[in-house]
Amino acid sequence: MDKRTVGCLGGGQLGRMMVYAAHRLGVKMCVLDPLGEKSPAGQVAEMSVMGSFQDADKVRELAKKCDILTLEVEHVNAEVLEELHQAGVPVQPLPFVVKLIQDKYVQKVHLQKHGVPLPDFEKVETEADLHSIGERFGYPMMLKSRYGAYDGKGNAVVPNAQGITAAFEKLGGNVGKKLYVEKWAPFKMELAVMVARGVDETMNVTMRTYPVVHTVQRDSVCFTCLTPPVGVTQKQQELAQKIATDAIKSFGDARGIFGVEMFLLEDGSVLLNEIAPRPHNTGHYTMEACGVDQFEQHLRCVLGLPLGDCQLRVGGAMMVNILGQGETPEMVTKTMAPLRQALNVPDAGIHWYGKEGCVKGRKMGHITVTGFTPASALEQIRPVLVALDGDDAADKMDVPSKPSPSVGIIMGSDSDLPTMKDAAQVLSDFGIPYEISIVSAHRTPEYMYEYATTAEARGINVIIAGAGGAAHLPGMVAALTPLPVIGVPVKSSTLSGNDSLLSIVQMPKGIPVATVAIGNAANAGLLAVRILGAANPGQRQKLGRKMSRYMANEAAAVEKKRRQLEQQGWQAYLAVANGVNGGLNGARSSTEATVTALNHRSADAKAPFAIVQLNRSRGHHFPLGQFTCGIRCMSTFLLILGGGHRHMLGPSHFLVSARPPVLFELFHLDTDAMDKRTVGCLGGGQLGRMMVYAAHRLGVKMCVLDPLGEKSPAGQVAEMSVMGSFQDADKVRELAKKCDILTLEVEHVNAEVLEELHQAGVPVQPLPFVVKLIQDKYVQKVHLQKHGVPLPDFEKVETEADLHSIGERFGYPMMLKSRYGAYDGKGNAVVPNAQGITAAFEKLGGNVGKKLYVEKWAPFKMELAVMVARGVDETMNVTMRTYPVVHTVQRDSVCFTCLTPPVGVTQKQQELAQKIATDAIKSFGDARGIFGVEMFLLEDGSVLLNEIAPRPHNTGHYTMEACGVDQFEQHLRCVLGLPLGDCQLRVGGAMMVNILGQGETPEMVTKTMAPLRRALNVPDAGIHWYGKEGCVKGRKMGHITVTGFTPASALEQIRPVLVALDGDDAADKMDVPSKPSPSVGIIMGSDSDLPTMKDAAQVLSDFGIPYEISIVSAHRTPEYMYEYATTAEARGINVIIAGAGGAAHLPGMVAALTPLPVIGVPVKSSTLSGNDSLLSIVQMPKGIPVATVAIGNAANAGLLAVRILGAANPGQRQKMSRYMANEAAAVEKKRRQLEQQGWQAYLAVANGVNGGLNGSLNGNLNGKH
Repeated sequence: MDKRTVGCLGGGQLGRMMVYAAHRLGVKMCVLDPLGEKSPAGQVAEMSVMGSFQDADKVRELAKKCDILTLEVEHVNAEVLEELHQAGVPVQPLPFVVKLIQDKYVQKVHLQKHGVPLPDFEKVETEADLHSIGERFGYPMMLKSRYGAYDGKGNAVVPNAQGITAAFEKLGGNVGKKLYVEKWAPFKMELAVMVARGVDETMNVTMRTYPVVHTVQRDSVCFTCLTPPVGVTQKQQELAQKIATDAIKSFGDARGIFGVEMFLLEDGSVLLNEIAPRPHNTGHYTMEACGVDQFEQHLRCVLGLPLGDCQLRVGGAMMVNILGQGETPEMVTKTMAPLRQALNVPDAGIHWYGKEGCVKGRKMGHITVTGFTPASALEQIRPVLVALDGDDAADKMDVPSKPSPSVGIIMGSDSDLPTMKDAAQVLSDFGIPYEISIVSAHRTPEYMYEYATTAEARGINVIIAGAGGAAHLPGMVAALTPLPVIGVPVKSSTLSGNDSLLSIVQMPKGIPVATVAIGNAANAGLLAVRILGAANPGQRQKLGRKMSRYMANEAAAVEKKRRQLEQQGWQAYLAVANGVNGGLNGARSSTEATVTALNHRSADAKAPFAIVQLNRSRGHHFPLGQFTCGIRCMSTFLLILGGGHRHMLGPSHFLVSARPPVLFELFHLDTDAMDKRTVGCLGGGQLGRMMVYAAHRLGVKMCVLDPLGEKSPAGQVAEMSVMGSFQDADKVRELAKKCDILTLEVEHVNAEVLEELHQAGVPVQPLPFVVKLIQDKYVQKVHLQKHGVPLPDFEKVETEADLHSIGERFGYPMMLKSRYGAYDGKGNAVVPNAQGITAAFEKLGGNVGKKLYVEKWAPFKMELAVMVARGVDETMNVTMRTYPVVHTVQRDSVCFTCLTPPVGVTQKQQELAQKIATDAIKSFGDARGIFGVEMFLLEDGSVLLNEIAPRPHNTGHYTMEACGVDQFEQHLRCVLGLPLGDCQLRVGGAMMVNILGQGETPEMVTKTMAPLRRALNVPDAGIHWYGKEGCVKGRKMGHITVTGFTPASALEQIRPVLVALDGDDAADKMDVPSKPSPSVGIIMGSDSDLPTMKDAAQVLSDFGIPYEISIVSAHRTPEYMYEYATTAEARGINVIIAGAGGAAHLPGMVAALTPLPVIGVPVKSSTLSGNDSLLSIVQMPKGIPVATVAIGNAANAGLLAVRILGAANPGQRQKMSRYMANEAAAVEKKRRQLEQQGWQAYLAVANGVNGGLNGSLNGNLNGKH
């Protein structure tokens, strides 16, 4: 990737994480630190220099070992850096910037000259100066050291004139220390922005900014960071980013990442506080939340590589620092408690820094939790805060005691509540938190304005607004927010709700409201569920599965009624059926149905409900959450977590209430350090290397056994290594002596000595018998067959004659396989026909006694794989979790790519594959670890298991970017008996491609590296180089994973990488589309609808959203309608816009066949002017929601699709906000013209002029009009 070695002044935690980033990029690093190779960064860097970064000679020594210098701490010898820079050694950031920032007073003077807003400040030399300045600035003031201050050290508050002497002496002003003073900034909150400054391909300076974060200080040390910052408007965030970039622009040609801290004042203005010329504590959240983290970005800036994507990939993120509590065992335990608690938190990234000791106040690690919104990230992190500060920690941090709402339900009057409660009930049943309020457009217009304009900042994603009569509320709210608004016409006493319906649905172009049937708030709730699933990739699979199950249960209920009617006859049926409803308003809300749903989801870490049984004797007490249903505890105890009072429900306790729960699975954990055990790994390849990285994050030490020892990929970064073969019994025993538990990254090990050690009491996972069983692929198949796992037919082969006999039964081709030592296609041979038997038999050594078996050919449609995690719960009972199904593509029998979710594989087929995989792993007794299960999907939809690997697997690499916990950390959790992590996708789609060595010549090495260099320009690309020596042809050298909003968009994103691998036709080989895959499907019943529906297409084009457009007639092509609707989700469609006139069945029928949100456009008919179309589309039955817009208003359908996609996408919401602002400006311009010209002149010139949507959307989006 880059042959230069980067030298870093400083070897602390920032340097350590920079080294990890360098490893991924294939860049070597050397660090200078007083602790040398024992420093956090020195432990993992290729080289280190022991010494002070103030020592000129040591800095020069570092420079001799490196090609470019950077830093992770600014308190360095800037003079020698300047000397080296003048002598031709590249230094970034530039030494003059480092020197300027070191003197905070000079830094402020510089920024002031460049117009950056700052608190007033002045130099201080004497106490008299402070008295004089105090008279001008007022009190309190902030006295600061000019040099060497960090984390509040070097600051002193001057409360009043009497406090001047104490503050002056505290900072050493009386002994000549240089000081300055700032006027007190009465800030509302502290903000921070990371700014990346690099160069483009022409070496011109380019900049990118990360999102704004809200920082909270404890004892002047950063405690937490939250993004996006709750309560900070979009304009204020943009102002903060502008101030930060203006400040960094003033630094000439300096490159790197810069941490910019600021104050947000009560009046909404922003003042810059100070700048750090390096990665920063406030940027740690980027490791989990952004396309490229701050550490990799810093290296890209310094090395002149393309800058990466800074945008959030999640709805919200919160980082908490873990500070040392002291050196005693009790204080060490207290320090580690938050990290152990975080093991139970979904979407928590744990980072331990590997520092020796536990000095009080020292930064020992951090935890980042991501969520659907900032508020949900806050809720998720609650247990960590409690572990830090006790039960009132959440209150200190303003963490809500109940789930933050994703949906706002509002109504104009309490008389609407009997209708609107149905929306609340649906959301409760789906586990979606909501808020409910009365917001009258006519009686409380100020509150309506406040509610609508603040909803986005409060984390609301969708608003459901119900109103009757004039029913202005939904439309007025939609005019004030870029969020999707669903309108519920409430039935009125006079016009039966027809007035409400027309007022809500007939919105003007530019202000879309998704309207449902009169009084059908349940459909509004279901539509909100579909919108949240479409808008958020991380939620899509979970909510999509729930919606699919709900639709299936609804269908089953109807089927049950059909059978009853046919069996009983209509008279008997009516006699008993009065009041019985098996649909939405009945059994689905019952206790039994809900408990069934809970049990069905209990194995899912991110499920909104979890059932946790605890040992009675422990007597734990935890907060009680509010539930949507009643749950009776039949045995032991049921722990229910949430907000409010503390309770433990025991047998025969019963709880009913009306709010969705917050639940966290809880495990009984030792209150020791994170884990004092050392894990021994047989194998030191790339899988071991990535396992070591995961161990570092968890604070676990590792020792690897590999023929290359410390020079192996894993040995380079592990704490210890043993050089030797993993087949060598003595070397395995030597490894065991250094470790507390053994695992593996390759199955071709000495299983006999593992069994011996296990019998002698050494923990080995997976269990040796499983390793041995899997090593012999024939025995593996026999075992799985006994346990009912579907497999291709297979038989043992001892002679050529056996093959001839089997060939007559199996037919040709067949697959001949070695029983031992086969991997990546090595050890397989196709037997094309009877004449090919001898060649295949001899190729695999059957003629010299090699053990073989043969499989009947599996005519597969595609190859699938599933990673299965098998660990234990707190009672040491086995528990399992499965990762998503991936579609794997092989090249020369080696895994080339993996795609998830697999395009063209139905949900049922994916669930079948997961079931087969878990059934297979269940057969392995008490074995623990991660298992890679490879399978065949046949043309008839059936699935056969191919083989199993008892370790992390190539097909699981995508989990590092795409899932809550990656396969390597999950493997360690399984092996060590720690709580299992979240396996669900956090993105809409992910594709991994392997990088294989092309050869040892310089040209071949360049060719090998080309895809990685190309990936630097790909947003959301995770690059991983394995650190292997040489570039042997066919050897796995690295991999790249690209994530996207859908699987298809991930495929598109990875196109340049595939081209770099295989040339311009690579994408065609991989079926990668040459144009963007559609996010929206526009369909209509006839081409006569096209003049209407084109407006939706135009809007989507103007917003840059890819779409497809087609004619799908419900009545003339019902088969194609069924195919279109049922395959839309698998094809990557997120929203469907369906237009129809007359009977207008298309939107409703499509909505009945897909869990995606469907927007219905009533097309104006020749007879009833579209009223027939409107009523057919909007008046859908409960359970099948269609978001209906005004008659003929396809433009609003397009805008509504934009809002739906933007519900969890800040970038799209910003576009919508700009569009709305420019629409408002257009109206304002017309208002001024009318007032200035008078109505006669205005009408004379205005004929045909429309400053609204038509013709101006492109300009509006670009900020022009």
